[in-house]
Amino acid sequence: LTTALQGLNKFSNNFVAEQILKTIGAEKYGPPGTTLKGLKAFEEYLELLGYRQDQYKVLDGSGLSRQNRVSPQMFIDILRNVKNDLGVYPEFVSALGVMGVDGNVKNRMSGVKSSERARVKTGTLNFVSALSGYFQSRDRETFAFSILMNDLKCSNGRIKKLQDQIIREGLNFRRIPTGSVISEQQSNPSQDSAL
Repeated sequence: LTTALQGLNKFSNNFVAEQILKTIGAEKYGPPGTTLKGLKAFEEYLELLGYRQDQYKVLDGSGLSRQNRVSPQMFIDILRNVKNDLGVYPEFVSALGVMGVDGNVKNRMSGVKSSERARVKTGTLNFVSALSGYFQSRDRETFAFSILMNDLKCSNGRIKKLQDQIIREGLNFRRIPTGSVISEQQSNPSQDSAL
């Protein structure tokens, strides 16, 4: 499965995505594996995460259908759930593309020293671009993220630069320590310090 996931996630192999969906359907409901069985298993999984059927629409395993409707929050919830499952997370995260290192993100953020702290899955259709996965902040705190962009009116290159800029900000993120002067001012905005 790890090898199949690497082909799927690092290089966006849509055929593999469809086969994994069918395999999940066969494992859950018995052979033969079908798209409908796989989608039913996915629907049950999303229900466990608190999603109702009227909150999304998924018609395939690859994301190629233009009728699919999901939110970035849904992807983040799935990624967080996977992160909390130590039986799944290590293999899953190792199958994601490493920014600036491998897969179809090998040439992205290649000049950024900390780019390898971002592990991602891309998704691209005409006028659509997606980037979801995990990044580690400057303090090595892991965050799940999802950027879904539709009806694009500019080039893919420009969109990728914007997505990379967002990831770069995440890689440089640091929490403000509780009790610091800055955090006290933010929690008490009426006590601004005037110069």
